[in-house]
Amino acid sequence: MIAFNIDQFESQIEDDFTWRIKEMSTLVTCAQVAENKDKSAIIRSTIPIIYAHWEGFVKFSAEKYLEYISTKRMKYRNLKSSFIYLAVDGTCKEIQHSSPKRKIELIWDIIASVDKTNKDRHNKKISTKSNLRFDVLEEICVILSLHHDEFKQYEHFINSDLCDGRNRVAHGRNFTVDIDRLKFIRDKSVEIMRIFKNQTINSAATNGFTV
Repeated sequence: MIAFNIDQFESQIEDDFTWRIKEMSTLVTCAQVAENKDKSAIIRSTIPIIYAHWEGFVKFSAEKYLEYISTKRMKYRNLKSSFIYLAVDGTCKEIQHSSPKRKIELIWDIIASVDKTNKDRHNKKISTKSNLRFDVLEEICVILSLHHDEFKQYEHFINSDLCDGRNRVAHGRNFTVDIDRLKFIRDKSVEIMRIFKNQTINSAATNGFTV
């Protein structure tokens, strides 16, 4: 369902956040009470799921944020420059392989685009690259005109605990952590997901996407 007002947008983001947190906590609880012979397997299987919720929530929230902005039907000249980038990115790529005549036409298209109305959800422009490391998150934040510096302190955690941890399990390597470390990974994941949630909701509520 498309969110046409801030209450609908916030509700959709909060609902998605809540069910993901509940599932992660349920899995951690299952690992905690499991018998020793099962505990290691449950912990290992929980790590990729925590990562999946991290990646899934960022992608869902980012796409919903762009969708919400598109409902405002604002001209690109009134939006931050990152949204103009989304509108003309395809044209810029075409310029690289065009004749001089075509390049001139495309440049005029780019200039004219600032007076066009943003109706595009730009969903295909949000890519987690199936490996949501810090540099990918930073790129998404730049595209959305969000504050990526707030995530800088979590760079090592995102890259090492979330992404590398998921990859080690997925590739069948002999990798495991104890229950305390699993709780830490869950808690930190919730923390950074909450920051992303708050940024998108606050920006939507305060028209932070406008110039």
